[in-house]
Amino acid sequence: MQQKTKLFGLLVCFLFLLGFSLAAQELQTGALRGKVVDENGQPLPGVSITISGPALLGKVSTMTNAEGIYRAPSLPPGRDYEIRAELEGFETVIRKGIVINLGKTITVDLQTKPSNIKEEVVVTAPSPTVDVIKSTKSNVVTNDVIISLPNTRDVYAVLALTPGTQGSSVYGSGGGEIGAVVDGIQAVEPDVGGISIGYDEGMAWDMVEEIEVVTSGASAQFFQAPAGLANVLMKSGGNKFQGSVNFYYTNKHLSDVRISEEELAALRLTKPSFPIYDADMGVSLGGPIIKDRIWFMSEFRFQNSKWAGDFVPTVIEGKEYNTYDLVYPNYIAYLKLSFQLAKNIRGSVMGHYSVTDAPHYYGGAYTTNEADLHNKPIRFNYAGSLSWFINSSTILDLRAGGLYFKWTGRTTAEGNPDGPAFYDEYTGYAWGKSGAEQYTYKPKVNVSLTLTKYVDNFFGGDHEIKAGIEWERNRGDWGFYTKRPLWWTYYNGDRYYWRAQNNGQTDPAYGDGLLYYACIGTTYGSSFESGITSRIGGFVQDSFRLKRLTLNVGIRLDTIRGWTPGRTKGATVDPVALAIGETYFKPIYGFNPYDELSYPTWNNAFPFGLLVSPRLGFSYDLFGDHKTAVKASITYQPDSGLSPIGTFSMAYPMHWVGFTFNWWDLNNNGQPDSPPVDRYEEAYGETPLGMLSDAYKKAIDPKAKVPFITEFNIGLSHELIKDVEVGASFIHKTRKSILDSVLWDEQTGRYWYSYEKAPEWWIPFKTIVPAYGTFPAEEVTMYFLSKDAPPMFYRQTNVPEGRQKYYCWEFTFNKRMSNGWQLSGSVDLQRGTGNYRPGYAAWAAMGTFDNANSFVNSYGRLNYSPVVIKLSGTFNLPYGLLFSFIYDYFAGGYWARGVTVVPPEQWAEEHNVEQFPYYVRVEKPGTRRGNYSSSLNLRIGKEFVIGPGKVGLYADVSNPFGLYTLGVNSSPAGTWRPADENTTEGNYIPGFMGLRSISGARTFRFMASYRF
Repeated sequence: MQQKTKLFGLLVCFLFLLGFSLAAQELQTGALRGKVVDENGQPLPGVSITISGPALLGKVSTMTNAEGIYRAPSLPPGRDYEIRAELEGFETVIRKGIVINLGKTITVDLQTKPSNIKEEVVVTAPSPTVDVIKSTKSNVVTNDVIISLPNTRDVYAVLALTPGTQGSSVYGSGGGEIGAVVDGIQAVEPDVGGISIGYDEGMAWDMVEEIEVVTSGASAQFFQAPAGLANVLMKSGGNKFQGSVNFYYTNKHLSDVRISEEELAALRLTKPSFPIYDADMGVSLGGPIIKDRIWFMSEFRFQNSKWAGDFVPTVIEGKEYNTYDLVYPNYIAYLKLSFQLAKNIRGSVMGHYSVTDAPHYYGGAYTTNEADLHNKPIRFNYAGSLSWFINSSTILDLRAGGLYFKWTGRTTAEGNPDGPAFYDEYTGYAWGKSGAEQYTYKPKVNVSLTLTKYVDNFFGGDHEIKAGIEWERNRGDWGFYTKRPLWWTYYNGDRYYWRAQNNGQTDPAYGDGLLYYACIGTTYGSSFESGITSRIGGFVQDSFRLKRLTLNVGIRLDTIRGWTPGRTKGATVDPVALAIGETYFKPIYGFNPYDELSYPTWNNAFPFGLLVSPRLGFSYDLFGDHKTAVKASITYQPDSGLSPIGTFSMAYPMHWVGFTFNWWDLNNNGQPDSPPVDRYEEAYGETPLGMLSDAYKKAIDPKAKVPFITEFNIGLSHELIKDVEVGASFIHKTRKSILDSVLWDEQTGRYWYSYEKAPEWWIPFKTIVPAYGTFPAEEVTMYFLSKDAPPMFYRQTNVPEGRQKYYCWEFTFNKRMSNGWQLSGSVDLQRGTGNYRPGYAAWAAMGTFDNANSFVNSYGRLNYSPVVIKLSGTFNLPYGLLFSFIYDYFAGGYWARGVTVVPPEQWAEEHNVEQFPYYVRVEKPGTRRGNYSSSLNLRIGKEFVIGPGKVGLYADVSNPFGLYTLGVNSSPAGTWRPADENTTEGNYIPGFMGLRSISGARTFRFMASYRF
């Protein structure tokens, strides 16, 4: 049955395309322009220009205007383009070897002279490398580079090659904030952000033609781009049949670790993860269905891998847990149909389907097989385009498409779905189960219409004017359910968290243990977070050329409507959770959060308003030879890290809600019992106010503004020699109107998340955190919560105290693939300052400023690697040999010591303070530095011709020197229980310090391919 389901899913990819059409040529192409002059430099109007090339289906014809200018927009990326310029009474000039890249405009000028005879002149000159028109800062990775480099088999590997990136983070942004476009259609996860293709279940990687990574200065056509954007162009078929067969393979005999079993045992570690086997097979075929009319390109890819887990074996409460392996079978299918309906109308439709079924997905050194998840993600991306070249100066593009993503995460076969989830805060081990059973449902639809108009000699210059409208609908559902919604925190092997830190005795303030109960249902569909958005946007962009200066001016307007559907949350069947709610919450708030609850649809959940995003840039051809450009841009864009769905769906009561309790095991039976047999107190002062009736409607400030990111970059690009471009640039980014979920009092309408806003509710406490090891004693003033403070209720609003600034000096060089070799590299010198840095995305950073201690020692140097170096190259050697490499270096980031402080019981009583512990930084951010990291991957190969195609045999070597990295927990962190204020007397319990993990196996992978 499962096999039939997989085959059916693969067929859907193909059948769907037969009935669907319409995505954008502009986002899938490059452009060519130039000027034709006579021998005296005078412009020649009326010159017939014909452009041809292997990537172009047919030919493109145009004519120079009164100033001798010609242009050819919407050219498919590719090599060996040819320009033919003809004019009666003049020589015919032919320019060959032109390279068109995705998103780039190349300028090629031509010169001819009068001739009485029919004569052709072939001009041999390098194709330009510098785009002197666009001010967008981007990096293009072409297919020939992709297939030649080692271990570049996914989008994230290509992102890693791009200057300014760390993983998928671009110039200081969160890793999940990057935008994505696949064949002209937005491909961003609707609710959590990030690139929604090839993440969990792989992609048809051999079908990627080019990837343009826009890192700064995006034009107004792009909605989500302040954190960068990956523009992925998939391959199309042509009039000649083409195809490939690829096979990658490695196994455990081709991997080794340069550390012995005895050394690992002494360090109490296990081997780094390595492939027991990893097989990847792809078959592709493309060509004409009807020559000069309809073409196809297709691929089927199957990946099957088994990785040795890096779990560190242990015994927990008498049960032995051993290392377990991770199996990932991936099925991937791709089909693209391209068509020429008429001489001036062309289009395409594309579908990409992928699925995997992984019994243990995440692994981890301290995650037992019980606590992992059995994951099954299914992803379908689809896109289509229709371009109408109305005349030589007008183009209309229609695009439509979207994505469908469904994921289930179930308890593994070894776990107990009906039992608790356990976690040891000291050792880091997790067991029992991962938590709740989970699932997601994320459909997206995107439709747009774009008009491009070229206007010459208007206001003293030439214009490329674009205007477009766009509609996008997103839905993001995240469901969760379990019969036992209990997360049980241990401490160093002891089920009694607080007893373990109090010499085995019940803590008078906190009791015996620490338990968390989630307010979620017990069956599929009984509790889920959901949000739906509908966005309508429009833009106008003018590329205004005044001789050597091009001004790129644009503005984008968007309006978003967001809502979450009404629904009912199921009651838990856990008797302890129900009894806790009845005993401690219902008498105060009038309801039990663990019981069944219903809420109506919440319309217009967030005050998005009208989003206005201006874009301004310029490019100046410094010497007029199209080889040197000074570029700058400034943009003001909505913060893409605050996914519209994730922003408001978290405020609705049906999101994941739970409470942490201090637990007194009064009958000492080692198990939580319903009160009054056992006693419970909410541990951190959290309340269910957000679930009370329509209180959620107050959980978002009606005056809240969508955060924006201002971005400025200026740089110089120069064609140093043939095919070699060098550059230097400066990038500066600032987040504005940072949004967070902070404390708010409804009765007074007052925010009270900081000491300055509510000095009577936050009581200052000066303490001296003791020295430990190499860490000196630190004096710090922190704050504890007064018992007079109102009940905790969190509201989303803009936090003016939030700060994030990012700076980067960047130096790049790129020798594109020609004459059998390519080489590129970059050096980034970056710095971040502030008190706010989303790790994954801004929505995930909600709660950064959730109490007054969030501002203690908070402002400083943010955790960015100050120096990043990247190098990659490919060299075709004699006798058909090939050598390529990728190297990167990241200097250590920044961190600071922090500690959890428990208020002294007597002091708390005297100052009317709650006994809630708080975490506080005792050093300024940037006080300490981590270690650097570096990686090297190599490829060697041999290529030779057989019949109509080329055979390639390759060996990739990851980590050729067998270097390994030790994961070390170097911060003592822990808990400080001072005896009184301003004293070193007390009980300091440090957290775990020492080795946590090891990574770094040397692995050989072999590849065989045949391409024709």
